[in-house]
Amino acid sequence: MQEQTRRTQLPSRSEPLRPGDPTAIGTYALVGRLGEGGMGAVYLGRDGGGRYVAIKVIRSELASDNGFRARFRDEVSNAQRVASFCTAKVLDHGEDGGRPYLVTEYVDGTPLDEYIEAGGPLPDGTLNGVAVGVAAALTAIHAAGLVHRDLKPPNVMLSVSGPRVIDFGIARAADAASGHTQAGFVVGTPGWMAPEQVLQGEVSTAADVFAWGCLVAFAGTGRHPHGTGTVMTMAARAENGEHDLMGLAEPLRALVERALNPDPAHRPEAQELLLELVSGGAAPPESPSAAQAAVNAELTRTWQAEALPPPWIPPSPPQGVRAPTRAYEPAPPPPPPPGPWAQPPVAAPAPPPRRRGRGCLGCLIAVLVVAGMAVTAVVVAYRYFQPVDGQQNKPAKDGQFTFVASGVTCGVSVRGMRPLTGNKLCRVKITVTNTGTKTRTLSRKEQKLLDTGEASYTPRAMIQGNVADVRNTSSAKVMSPGARFSGLLIFDIGTSVRPVSVVLHDAALSKGVRIPAKPA
Repeated sequence: MQEQTRRTQLPSRSEPLRPGDPTAIGTYALVGRLGEGGMGAVYLGRDGGGRYVAIKVIRSELASDNGFRARFRDEVSNAQRVASFCTAKVLDHGEDGGRPYLVTEYVDGTPLDEYIEAGGPLPDGTLNGVAVGVAAALTAIHAAGLVHRDLKPPNVMLSVSGPRVIDFGIARAADAASGHTQAGFVVGTPGWMAPEQVLQGEVSTAADVFAWGCLVAFAGTGRHPHGTGTVMTMAARAENGEHDLMGLAEPLRALVERALNPDPAHRPEAQELLLELVSGGAAPPESPSAAQAAVNAELTRTWQAEALPPPWIPPSPPQGVRAPTRAYEPAPPPPPPPGPWAQPPVAAPAPPPRRRGRGCLGCLIAVLVVAGMAVTAVVVAYRYFQPVDGQQNKPAKDGQFTFVASGVTCGVSVRGMRPLTGNKLCRVKITVTNTGTKTRTLSRKEQKLLDTGEASYTPRAMIQGNVADVRNTSSAKVMSPGARFSGLLIFDIGTSVRPVSVVLHDAALSKGVRIPAKPA
């Protein structure tokens, strides 16, 4: 299945580079920022062919620390051993100015936790796809002799091609003779660690399977199976088998029940979970490529449009630069370790076996069927994701939110904020009322400004009240039924950009309301 992304100037998960950020790492041009963690920042970059990639760079103050450098080398080594099996593929690594970096495939989509927060539990087809895709990713990770150790909803991206597991930042070889974690320090995220991981400090592939059970239960019910509370409280519930799976349908519930067994020895392996999901526990596929084909077939059958981001087309590369493609061809991987789930001998997943002997008539029929499906998909996507037209300063509804928005005023000043070099600040006044019956989250990242070329920009800030002061900034606002938010959206755009409209959304996958940008 081909990866798709969203129509915007940059992929939706990216923010503009900040003052002081590098503009290039190695041979990669940096065009945005994807996030930041304890070890460093993650940037959005482009290679010489125009392809988007994610580049993780160690922080300058840590790069000279031998311990951190060792952890980073381990991360690169571990990630290269993992087959691209519903995971983000590793493309390259190196050092730039003494700063180690790791380059991976960029996966555009919605993190599972954000989707659940905005839209509630996943529909059945999408839920089954998440269960299959994450089990496939763990199968590949464990086949390389690794333990992910930090599987959680933010590390599962819902993309057009299916769920993808990202971030092996604290993965560690299961058979490693030594590690770099300080003694007594438990690595993982509270609420998503197995009880033996919290209470005894024991980490194995069974801990990842336990996290899979928590994650699938969360995706199917919209709540954590062990409720809320402190790390020790939730670990004690897990240790006693006190989990809430109400609302999770069979046969998935039975698999989750087994994955959440307090005794790690009685949990199924990731490969066993995958076989149950795609073949009802039949004999394992004969090769990794056959396993990949089985997963692809299951995702094609079950993956539903409710969790898919709108189509996105990357902007054209500069003149003279080769147009981007979705395929990336790194150097051949090292020979795979023994075992039925070893890393495939090629970077890209092998397609299902081709049938021969049907002649040109079969080819023609297949072409016509695929063309018809493509046209239908384009028409459906266009109708579904086409925003509703609204008017300035008049109520317009999207989902449970009713928006009232002004036109766009550019060249404004905001206390505590300076425009990036060559940019200008623009302001939109909004009033949002939750006129529905459920609590919703108004997110800054889901609001867009469109220019004459249909490129879109995410607000740099959402400010509560009518005073343009960053001290009143709020990235998201939880709104119960009847609640109202009044404030400003602040955009940081190039001086040559000419806004034409603002599209306001209840959630990431809603149609949106389009308000003209020109002041009335």
